[in-house]
Amino acid sequence: MRLRLQSPAVLEAFSPRVPPSKYVANRVLLLAALAAGPTVLHGVPESEDMRAALDFVRAFGAAVEPLASGALLVTGVSARPRFAPGALVDLGESGTLARFALAIAALQGEEVVLDGRGRLRERPMGELLRVLEALGARVSATREGLPVRLRGPLRGGRVRLSGRVTSQFASALLIVGPLLEGGLVLGFEDEPVSASYLGLTVETMTAFGARVHGDPRRGYEVSGAQGYRGGEQRIPPDPTALGYFAALAALFPTTLRHEFPPPPWTGEARALEVIASMGARISVHDGLEVTGTEETLRSPGRVDARDFPDSIPALAALAAVAQGETVFTGVGHLRHKESDRIAALVGELSRLGVEARAEADALWLRGRPLDPGAEPVFSAHGDHRLAMSLALLSTRLGRVTIDGAESVRKSFPGYWTELGRLGFRVETLQETMRGARHSGESRPT
Repeated sequence: MRLRLQSPAVLEAFSPRVPPSKYVANRVLLLAALAAGPTVLHGVPESEDMRAALDFVRAFGAAVEPLASGALLVTGVSARPRFAPGALVDLGESGTLARFALAIAALQGEEVVLDGRGRLRERPMGELLRVLEALGARVSATREGLPVRLRGPLRGGRVRLSGRVTSQFASALLIVGPLLEGGLVLGFEDEPVSASYLGLTVETMTAFGARVHGDPRRGYEVSGAQGYRGGEQRIPPDPTALGYFAALAALFPTTLRHEFPPPPWTGEARALEVIASMGARISVHDGLEVTGTEETLRSPGRVDARDFPDSIPALAALAAVAQGETVFTGVGHLRHKESDRIAALVGELSRLGVEARAEADALWLRGRPLDPGAEPVFSAHGDHRLAMSLALLSTRLGRVTIDGAESVRKSFPGYWTELGRLGFRVETLQETMRGARHSGESRPT
């Protein structure tokens, strides 16, 4: 779908409506489905990735029932997932779900085929598959990714990961660790990229009653045969989605207000600290407030971005108009997201005259003032984060067109509707599906 976005002349202080965190939702849904007893989940986001996760847990026997309150009641399988013999499970395009699903499917003895669509088939799984084999799984794959045919059961043991590809491999192993008779001892050759996500995984496991010892530097030890206990869980706002609106406030400039948890911030929420270093004023008194500066944004310099990879496209949009050179380091794994995000950002920003280049494990940018009459046509490269970030540049360009705008359905189906509510003119130029209203696109305003 091709979408044209025109920035309003004035944007008053605003409070964005952001979806619940998909990072938390993925974890609590899967643990609830593996737990003994029922779990009530409040605030499960509506997105393509979550629909795939719901289909997956139902495929191994968990029951999911919507409640009148809008919450979901999940009745778990008490650590005994069971797939139908020869089951073929479609994981959509969710990389997080795919890694977690491989480990969960290997818990049980029925052969199952896990597959996906789009770029998910290109995303690396090989290291995780080899570790699952070392733990007792039987795995058949024609390459280092999906589709994968596998069966368990896993027996537990001591394993190591490189830590260089994705923290999702480690999270997948940690999730199944308490369900293994022999437990799990997990080490790393290097400190894992996106290590903060491992903290989120351990925090979620603890909330479901499991005991985990260790950290990303020392590795982890998980006692076996623990299981998970159901209960009640609330999913907080998504820090990455909020970060994109914080970048919008910095670019316009205007003021964002939101009831977001105060610091210390970890993971993707650390992008707010980078936005502050570029000149925005951030206050955490009685909620979060981000106010952009009327002055030229300044480069944050060299930024270690290993802990907030999904925020890099939004930060790159800010760096594109900031004064000076910006280098985001520790981002080599962005080549294996829904797109090669480093190459895609370099290509799209370069067409605006922004100097940009990909380095071995970094993204380098030199910002410049943008031509408000350029009216560029961007490609989202099938990547929800690219579509969201390129839209932000309409604040400096006046109007932009985005091919592949429907990609936001993956994580934030209402993104265009929310921008329309804030005063942006959102116009669909080409329909590739029936009913933009159902896919999250706003009608022309």
